[in-house]
Amino acid sequence: MDDQTTYLNYAPAADRNKAPIWSVLNNYLKDNDHVLEVGSGSGQHALYFSSQNPTLNWQCADQQEYEVPLKMNLEALNPGGFTSPIVLDVQNKRHVERIKNLKDLDVVYTANTLHIMNWDACLSFFSMVGSVLRVGGRCCIYGPFLYEDRPTTESNLQFNEWLRQRSAGSAIRSFEDVVRVLHGLGFELLSDTDMPANNQLLVFQKQR
Repeated sequence: MDDQTTYLNYAPAADRNKAPIWSVLNNYLKDNDHVLEVGSGSGQHALYFSSQNPTLNWQCADQQEYEVPLKMNLEALNPGGFTSPIVLDVQNKRHVERIKNLKDLDVVYTANTLHIMNWDACLSFFSMVGSVLRVGGRCCIYGPFLYEDRPTTESNLQFNEWLRQRSAGSAIRSFEDVVRVLHGLGFELLSDTDMPANNQLLVFQKQR
């Protein structure tokens, strides 16, 4: 499933980072967990993680423009293994209400999305996570972050500048801001793991 000709909207980075992410993420997943992935893209992570643990109930979600190719990838590469992807814009109240109707959500997972969203959309994402996860559920976020107490790598500085030029509102997010917002929504930071290519995997747990 690593062949780029196999996928619509193939993302090389998703194949590079899937194994390192799984090595950490697997520690925070349980058999039969119900997982919502926000920003599933091509479905490469969903397919790989589910192949590593077939008991996971993995629900893909992304914006309207990605729905058809995502659905085609899932059906072609794991027929019957997934329910249909959900169209989700985290700032669309109707979409969020649909997510709230999902039962027993144990985990929300997202990779490389926060720096693409503007900050208002990030806040909408955090609010949705707080409303849909059960107490004890985990929120797992992969991507680059800026830290107040450590220097920013040159590659992330360049990437941040590219993001700002590419789209107004896009930027690498502050680790402290993310922790502060989720803490206010009742989440505790369980782990912050260094990942390849100057990325992190943050895992939060809902306490209330």
